[in-house]
Amino acid sequence: MRSNPSPLTESVCIPGLKARFALAPLIHVALYAAMVVVAMLHLYPTMIAPLNIYDEGIIVYGATRVMHCEIPYRDFWTQYSPGQLYALAGLFRLFGVQIAVERWWDVVIRALLALAMFALAGWLTTRGAALIAWLIGALWVAYYGFFGYPIFAGLLFSLFSIYALLRGLTSGIASGSRDPGGRPLAPDRRWFLMGGLALGVAALFRHDMAIYCAAAQMVIGWPFAFAMRTPAGRPVAERIFAIMRMTLPFVVGALALVAPALAFFAASASPVALAQQLFIFPLTEFPKVRDLPYPKLDGSVDNLQFYAPFLVYPLAVVVAILRARHDRAAVPQAWGVAMVALFGLFGFNQARVRSDTIHTVHFFLGAVVLLPVLLRGCAPAARGLSVIVASIGLVLTVATAVNPIAHYIGVIESRPAAERDQRMMLPIGLPGRTSAQQTMAVVTLQRLTAPDERIYVGLSRHDRVFANDAMFYFLAQRPSATRYHELHPGLTNTLPVQQEMVADLERHKVRYVVLTNMFEGAQEPNDSALSTGVTLLDDYIARHYRTTDVIGPYRILVRRP
Repeated sequence: MRSNPSPLTESVCIPGLKARFALAPLIHVALYAAMVVVAMLHLYPTMIAPLNIYDEGIIVYGATRVMHCEIPYRDFWTQYSPGQLYALAGLFRLFGVQIAVERWWDVVIRALLALAMFALAGWLTTRGAALIAWLIGALWVAYYGFFGYPIFAGLLFSLFSIYALLRGLTSGIASGSRDPGGRPLAPDRRWFLMGGLALGVAALFRHDMAIYCAAAQMVIGWPFAFAMRTPAGRPVAERIFAIMRMTLPFVVGALALVAPALAFFAASASPVALAQQLFIFPLTEFPKVRDLPYPKLDGSVDNLQFYAPFLVYPLAVVVAILRARHDRAAVPQAWGVAMVALFGLFGFNQARVRSDTIHTVHFFLGAVVLLPVLLRGCAPAARGLSVIVASIGLVLTVATAVNPIAHYIGVIESRPAAERDQRMMLPIGLPGRTSAQQTMAVVTLQRLTAPDERIYVGLSRHDRVFANDAMFYFLAQRPSATRYHELHPGLTNTLPVQQEMVADLERHKVRYVVLTNMFEGAQEPNDSALSTGVTLLDDYIARHYRTTDVIGPYRILVRRP
């Protein structure tokens, strides 16, 4: 008697079906590649934006310091994880020290981030609904600006880590397939390994975000695995051991990247310096000098990125639970929604201190991933509730698209004039634009100094610090005389740090100093607006240097004989 053919065996017998199955992965790859290319084309016009002399300058000049074999946390001070600095240093070596290299890298990362949002949203709902997450994500990554900001790379790899973990946890059970004993098929450990590696990469770009990601994965992933991947009749200890053994590739993948990097930087600098710059200063001093009041809750679309996630996250979890109650096939997706929601809510820790748009990236884009969950609604049995939830999702989707689209139209309209202005700028600054005064100051300093001569670029006063022109070092291609190319309030306006900076200026016998007063009028409602009363560095410069050139807000000083 002939046995019933399996679905796979039966499908092979159908003419042409095997070929279609073979082409399916290629079609998906082609679709994803097309989405990345479209996002990059959308991002391309924004690359001509003016250079961000502080945030972007910190990153690109930090990368050049790494390129010249300086080590973060030891040779220069930074709050950032090392990944972005080393990635750009490698790219600068391959393609040249140019702003264009940094901005193209950033464009690729942002385009991939939009794709990661699509992939994760598609797993939680459907690919059709996930197009909304991709579209809004692509609009917002172009709207943010802030080229070089490593949060986009950190978020990209964090989302992929969550996606890979969910794929690993559900492989073998998503389709309902069982082994001969009636148990779910064994999980695909390759997904666990990829998820762990992605988490490790995320930690190299944004250690704080990787910590939030790992916390969400543990809090939701372990109960998920306990409930759905272990036999209910076995002892609890045995089930927990089975989960640990199952997810071991994930842990190994993460530690394979994080552990060597942590050991290297702790040995190169010191564990104390590493902890001080990556954890202690951001947790203690940073909130004092960078805190901003929350935006007004006035119904304006300008503040949606701060307040909308508070509605999206809990509502998406409730919707996912209701759907899972009516459809057992949706249970894994409900766990996934909870994991993404928890990860996104952890992102509020940054928005809590700096409530401006760029510091809500993690908090807001996590909510965008869950917008398709709202648009899809609850179960068909709860039709009325589904309509309400879908309506809320639709309103939020439309509202969040307003500002990015308006901004993009402005970018397109101003691009011809920006391209004309660009012709007078330094070649190293292309495609971004610098001011004419900054260009003249840079060119003047280059004429006065040798390529390997150390300089100091500071402020007209150092007892009160808001920001500085870190980009000047990069454009001038001159090495910094001190560890502090980033002048940060709560740090470089303190006595111990100024003593160190004065010692560096004296030890290197720095001939030229560049000071700017462009930030004197900057005021925020935090301690950065206050003077520490420490004028040691200002007094030293006044005694040992005299002014030779004044170019707009820039003053070039030479060491007295």
